[in-house]
Amino acid sequence: MFTKWLLNSFLRNASAQFFVASVLIVTLVSVGGTRNALAQQTGSADDEVIEEIIVTGSRLPTTGVNTASAVTVLSREEMEYTNLSSIGEILRELPLSGARAATDTASRGNNGSATAALRGLSSVNTLVLMNGRRMLATNDNGEVDLNSIPFEAVERVEILQDGASAVYGSDAIAGVVNLIMRESYDGLSLMAYYGVSDRSDADLTNFSLTFGHNFDRGGFVFVASRREQDGYLIADRPCCRDADQRDKMGANLRDPPPIPAAVRGLDPLDPSAEMIIRDGVTQATTLADFRPFVNNFFGPPAPDDAFNYFEWETSMSDSTLENYWFSGFYDLPSEMTAFVEFSANYRDSFSFLAPDAFGEVFGDPIFIHPNNDFNPFGIEMSTARTIMEQGPENVRQQNVDSHTQRLVIGLRGEFGAGWGWDVSFNDQRLDEFNFLGNVTSRTRLQRHQGD
Repeated sequence: MFTKWLLNSFLRNASAQFFVASVLIVTLVSVGGTRNALAQQTGSADDEVIEEIIVTGSRLPTTGVNTASAVTVLSREEMEYTNLSSIGEILRELPLSGARAATDTASRGNNGSATAALRGLSSVNTLVLMNGRRMLATNDNGEVDLNSIPFEAVERVEILQDGASAVYGSDAIAGVVNLIMRESYDGLSLMAYYGVSDRSDADLTNFSLTFGHNFDRGGFVFVASRREQDGYLIADRPCCRDADQRDKMGANLRDPPPIPAAVRGLDPLDPSAEMIIRDGVTQATTLADFRPFVNNFFGPPAPDDAFNYFEWETSMSDSTLENYWFSGFYDLPSEMTAFVEFSANYRDSFSFLAPDAFGEVFGDPIFIHPNNDFNPFGIEMSTARTIMEQGPENVRQQNVDSHTQRLVIGLRGEFGAGWGWDVSFNDQRLDEFNFLGNVTSRTRLQRHQGD
């Protein structure tokens, strides 16, 4: 699969991005107890021991309840109880997630990725960590794709609901999502999942394998998963048949450039007025062949000339995801523990965008020269329209092939009176090829409208 992906990357007319992050991290903290996932109580009341861990939002160990900021913890059992199959879907259902969180069901150019957004702020303001370490952004916006993380490899999710810029920096203004991954597992688990929407579309197929073993001085876990999602158009849902939502007490979201060309500069009494060819007119030769162009953003429902792109644009992308995860630890004789984490993700997504359009509203007007053979009026006019000649299978497309890889190798241990240390090497890589095809050349259009 990797060979096929590499070959396609050279053959495709696409822009390429390559990111590499390698860092050596040393952490020194005071440890007041053992490093288990959750605080527990053992023994009698006189021998009560409260185990402490380092939770999201602090560099110091705590019991998990004595934190200055609110931390929401989702355990493995709680996540499995939801019957959801990805971290993005789980975070989307939480009240603390903002409406700006993008998922693979988001419209207008989403490439099948899912991001985390807290407190109504942009996802670039929410920091995503894995085992307390930063993750490499998977797009130009600096966002982390949650779909690149195998769901079966996550032990728990810690969500810091307050800003943590003092600890993590300015990219944690909205909060922090810390994914605590499984370090060991004993046994073999196979999972198969199939789902379909109540509209008989958006088929989802998910397969996963989890295998691990614990032994005297360590353990390991390996997870492999594959997820296939079929997409659908925005207009496939009854609430979104038309981008004009005024009949639902909303706004008219249609794209202004109509299918028949709208022109400006034709009416000598009002050169700024936009005109459109009347219905039934095949060849306009006089001003009487035109009528005013109608496009009202607000107001009562009424006929509108703007373009309903909901019938053409994808709401959910067709996507295929493959995730691989391996982690393990081994206790060395010198009271040190060696650990390793490796993950790889392959993502291929395909979606349709609205047909290409041009016009002053988009900042790229096309002017018709007075001497153009198809201009019977002898005056210069600007024109705007949606280009439909490409056909439904050849409108603008977005095809994203992405490959992410992460490797962490390190040592940890304790010394002295309750001090702990951690040394790790972190290498992360991203290869992404984003193909945005079937875009009309503005230069050629303008040349065609010239003298």
